[in-house]
Amino acid sequence: NCRKTHKDIILTEIDDAAIRFIGRWGAGSWLTRKPFLDQLSFFNRMVSPAVLAYDIIFQESMGTLAESGGRITESPEKINEIISQLEKIKKEAGEIIDIKFLDDINRLTLEQGNAALAVRCAEISESQKFGLLMGCYFRGGIFASDTMQKIESWSDKDVFGDSEKGDESRGERIPYLLDIAIPQADVTLNDGQSIGQKYQYCVNALLPTRDLLDYALPAALNGMPDTLGIIRKMPLVIGFKYNNRFTGKEIKRFVPSFSFLSYLIYSGVKFPLKDGVVKVILGDRIDIQTPRFGKISVPIDEKGNLYLNCENDLKDFLRVNFADTIRYGSQHSVASVEKTSFEKLFNDKIVVVVLTATGYDIGRMPLGGPVPLVLAHLTVLDNLLSRHFIAPLMPFPKFVVILVVWLIFTAVCVKEKSSRLGFLAIGIIMVYLILSFGCVYYNICILPFAVPFLYIAFCSFGVMGYRFFTEERAKRRIRGMFASMVSDKVLTFLEETPDSFSLKGHNTEATVFFSDIEEFTSISELLPPERLTAFLNEYLTPVTNNILNSGGYLDKYVGDGIMAVW
Repeated sequence: NCRKTHKDIILTEIDDAAIRFIGRWGAGSWLTRKPFLDQLSFFNRMVSPAVLAYDIIFQESMGTLAESGGRITESPEKINEIISQLEKIKKEAGEIIDIKFLDDINRLTLEQGNAALAVRCAEISESQKFGLLMGCYFRGGIFASDTMQKIESWSDKDVFGDSEKGDESRGERIPYLLDIAIPQADVTLNDGQSIGQKYQYCVNALLPTRDLLDYALPAALNGMPDTLGIIRKMPLVIGFKYNNRFTGKEIKRFVPSFSFLSYLIYSGVKFPLKDGVVKVILGDRIDIQTPRFGKISVPIDEKGNLYLNCENDLKDFLRVNFADTIRYGSQHSVASVEKTSFEKLFNDKIVVVVLTATGYDIGRMPLGGPVPLVLAHLTVLDNLLSRHFIAPLMPFPKFVVILVVWLIFTAVCVKEKSSRLGFLAIGIIMVYLILSFGCVYYNICILPFAVPFLYIAFCSFGVMGYRFFTEERAKRRIRGMFASMVSDKVLTFLEETPDSFSLKGHNTEATVFFSDIEEFTSISELLPPERLTAFLNEYLTPVTNNILNSGGYLDKYVGDGIMAVW
């Protein structure tokens, strides 16, 4: 059911062509952030998207060993040493600098690249031209696996920084999540129970660097694969918890996911969220009051997941090569015609930047796989913008559907013969399959399938098995009683209609036959018993055979008399 994707979703992909143009991912200019600097310059100078969302986690690229040595830019002594080493190369091109300074030069480059990226993000934030999102990844909780090692919880620095009073506004990471958090009063369960009893909260997260978080919102990239490794649903909200050692309280909050946060900003919702703007009812829906689209309700399950209505593949979305944006971002002037075409393409759109090169971040989805997992985020955005939602039935409608299937098939089992029951069971399952497919195809709902299918399968096998053993026993009894008295046709009728043995009378059209031997009384007085028996057999045997061969059945012998019925 491929439908044209929503026109306001643009995918800017770092594909194989972009990798060949810029260099291997994770090395070279990617580490210095130069490609991203050029791209941000392009979006800030030339166009005005509504949202620029990076499906990339901009983590600190230096390890703890390098960090322990302090920042190069804050050490005049190290900078002078680097300058002196570079002066050696300036004087003599073939000169090799001291190896111990290579790491310092590398760290200086990385520090400057991160600082330049933060400055570029700050320019965008100050201009307020568009919302800027950068990926993060929550760990533990509903995303924990049995094989995952124990995950450390948030540190004191994450929660309240260097505050001696536990002031959370000075934390290094938690404040940035609280800026986008949904008010606690607006998150409830549909059955009224405590959320903590059913929901597993995440205990940590991989976030972008703090310099970037000052100007960009963190957006969770987590997916929700099922037991087969297929992503059929994606979280719209994710819960996390942390402890404040000073207050002794455990805080639990929910934040929007990558796709949902992009949609909220696109629809005009401002952060921090005010009470009542986003109301989450886990296991039921999310109600959103948006300036752009009014009130919207989105169905979710008990973990805050949206079932993906997969109507399109990645190739169906509008895609732009990452390299094309950085070419123009590094230019100081662009022809007006090109600028106009870019404005038409990007202005007021949701632009998702992601790595789609071969072998990176791939997985399986209902329409096939492996595919770049950004397709799951794009599908969520497309579902939200087009409002093409799909979800399983709520408990009561689900119960009604199962009850109707139960009543229909139970009636079939009672009324129909065993010889037809198997074919009818297959037919009912096929009809239910077609109905289920139609409900998904037309974005109505997801009908329950496991319970009706198992009931029909087990019930049909059970009924046919029971009837087989009970009816076979009855047939053997009937055959033993009447095999010598009725034709095969009549015997088959008796076997298939055991109710005909009922003592209750019934009206039917029949032919009754009576015959005997004329003057048999006088004959029987003259013949001895042995001769009389042989005489009777000469008559009774051929007449009985004729009766049976013509479809009648023998009712009784009365001496020399025969009674038969058709």
